[in-house]
Amino acid sequence: MEYVVETYDLGKIYRIHESVVAALDHENLQVRKRAVFGFLEPNGAGKTTLIMTLMGLTLPTSGTARVLGYDIIKESLKVRRGSWIRTRRDRLLQSSRSPAEP
Repeated sequence: MEYVVETYDLGKIYRIHESVVAALDHENLQVRKRAVFGFLEPNGAGKTTLIMTLMGLTLPTSGTARVLGYDIIKESLKVRRGSWIRTRRDRLLQSSRSPAEP
């Protein structure tokens, strides 16, 4: 496995009332094994939608992706079992704990 994340024309469209919002627009991404990778984009750019789609928590409207070699649609449970995502909230929660807490 050369890449741990690969997306192929990944797209997600939300239909809100009569509006159409493209949260992901044909995203193509490759993240190599052992790479440190982060998303630095403005609010509303699709970061959360991309992570939710990669974890199989929401289905893409178009395209597909593989995470850890698993198809995000057909093998989403395996993706979630093998993945570890660190968010800013995790860091804030950890920094507020005392060393004695688990």
